[in-house]
Amino acid sequence: MALRTPTLIKALIARGDKYPLAVYGSLAGAGLSLAIGVLCMAIAKSKLGPFSETKIDPRLYYELLFWGGGHVLQFTNTFGVMAGWSLLYTRLSGEKLVSDKVALLALVVMIGFAIVAPFQYIGTDVESLEQRQFFTNLKGWGLALGPIIFGASVVFKRAKMKRDDIVAYNGLLISISLFALGGLIALTINGSDTRVPAHYHGVIGGVTMCYMTLGLMAIVDNGWLAAGGKWLKRQVKIYGAGQGLFVVGMFIGGVLGLARKTYGQAQVLDTVEKIFSMGVMGIGGLLAITGGGLFVTLMTIGLIRGFKKSGNTQASA
Repeated sequence: MALRTPTLIKALIARGDKYPLAVYGSLAGAGLSLAIGVLCMAIAKSKLGPFSETKIDPRLYYELLFWGGGHVLQFTNTFGVMAGWSLLYTRLSGEKLVSDKVALLALVVMIGFAIVAPFQYIGTDVESLEQRQFFTNLKGWGLALGPIIFGASVVFKRAKMKRDDIVAYNGLLISISLFALGGLIALTINGSDTRVPAHYHGVIGGVTMCYMTLGLMAIVDNGWLAAGGKWLKRQVKIYGAGQGLFVVGMFIGGVLGLARKTYGQAQVLDTVEKIFSMGVMGIGGLLAITGGGLFVTLMTIGLIRGFKKSGNTQASA
């Protein structure tokens, strides 16, 4: 039995003039970059050959296989969060986040970076340092413009957003804050320390927060959860605070020289500062997991109520 179309999507279809290129273009960009990412993986697979016929270490083989396509898939996540920010801002203000011209500029630049990705495989070795650095730079430069424009627009125009829809309001601002935190940390990276995971956990935490908020709003709009529920309000704050602390803890550890992908005694937590940074990370991780668990619980409760209401409606008919 299919769930009823969320009110958010109904409004999107019925009032398309208020959800312009910033939304539709971002979603189209997400689909296109997804296809390009899969294509990059297929090309890498054809150049590497079957794993059984290679002498490459298994870990390195799969890293090379997914390196290029995986970096391109970050365009998919970024386009998705741009569409989400636009939807949430319009929900809260009744206005477009950015004009069609501004949206077009950001989208064309980002899509342009994504489109060139498969051509890098022509004439270059999948195992080469050149190719690995190319995709790192592609992501770093190609993903900057859109989120900066969309995120800054929300911040500068936040006075126009209604605060009575507090979950959507907090979720939007927390999402942008986490994404920005991850982006700023990227500017400090100069080696293989825990600032690297701090960067991508910040960015992907912002993406996740946006999607969580959209999911909860769809459930609320269908009448399956109360808009003023205390745990609904707490969920975005708990997850946001936890993810923020998690990222800050890893960032501090990286500044102090803690290497990434090391555990236990290999971390060499030989100073109070290093122990403190990992403690902050641990507390943040626990809070983020709690927030994630709350999200799953709230969504499950809402969906069960939705199924029951749909069943009762069909029975009465």
